[in-house]
Amino acid sequence: MGYDRFPELLIDEKAALFPAWLERRTRLLFTHDPSCAACRLSREEGTRYSAVEVEPRLEGVEL
Repeated sequence: MGYDRFPELLIDEKAALFPAWLERRTRLLFTHDPSCAACRLSREEGTRYSAVEVEPRLEGVEL
């Protein structure tokens, strides 16, 4: 378990990275989540980002 020491900086970093990841359809990997190994981002206009195409396991998934 880790703790974010600079939460305000994390918000700025996500604001910079998420639009590019969304445009490139980047797959995000979660190494410590037992129910979600990977996902892509989605965003409806004016709303928050959400996880879509959730893969519970990466067996047989082309990266």
